[in-house]
Amino acid sequence: MTNHVSLISPLAEAFRLEGGPHAVLLIHGFTGSPAHMRPLGEALHSAGMTVQGIRLKGHGTDIREMMACTWEDWLRDAQDAFQALAERYPAVSVCGLSMGGVLSLILAAREPSRVSSCVTLSAPMGMANPFGSFGHLLAPFLPLVHKHNAQERQLYDITYDIGYDDIPSAKCHDLDILIKTARRSLPDIRCPLLCAQSKADGAITRGSADIIMREVSSPERQHVTLDTSPHVITIGPERERLNAEVTRFLLSHGPHS
Repeated sequence: MTNHVSLISPLAEAFRLEGGPHAVLLIHGFTGSPAHMRPLGEALHSAGMTVQGIRLKGHGTDIREMMACTWEDWLRDAQDAFQALAERYPAVSVCGLSMGGVLSLILAAREPSRVSSCVTLSAPMGMANPFGSFGHLLAPFLPLVHKHNAQERQLYDITYDIGYDDIPSAKCHDLDILIKTARRSLPDIRCPLLCAQSKADGAITRGSADIIMREVSSPERQHVTLDTSPHVITIGPERERLNAEVTRFLLSHGPHS
């Protein structure tokens, strides 16, 4: 299916901002693109960090590409990117939005001696939509589901609001597998953790951040609660506060902290 790859926007491309010895892997979410992580990446880079924003397979191009991918592809993308950074930098942290946060949790659990710290942003431990684990059963009848988020999108920075307008229902099952994998992995996470979720997030179960905070084994864990931001908090109305909180946390866990 690679013959019809067509990037939605240049901002949907992966990006790299070279900085200091503390590298941060930024992972976007389900149906999203690296554009969602760009403002945070620029804030972290301004604070002296090296930033790598990856594009998960099938994202930011053509939704038909995503429909041909699996959860294994996305986990492999995250693992490969982390490995490449770990080979070059003395400290590597992981930071992900939504499904990217789920992937970050899995990386933190599987690489306990190499992940310096972990940041999750709107990471689900359950989804508010009804598809979840049985989305693949609906796919033959309803292959695409429109997001219906016009009101929410008015709150986003339109420059970086770049992703698919529809959800491939079959892929909700892949997302569900990753969520369940991350949930089982929480006790294995021991690195410093920052977990952010908004009270206004209608896409994931409200208690997701509480579950993460409660079940990880990290001696140091911080919880950031936003009030008005929709799910994609990195480009929402409280993004400046979020950028400051994440930057402060990561700076405190760099190689010279």
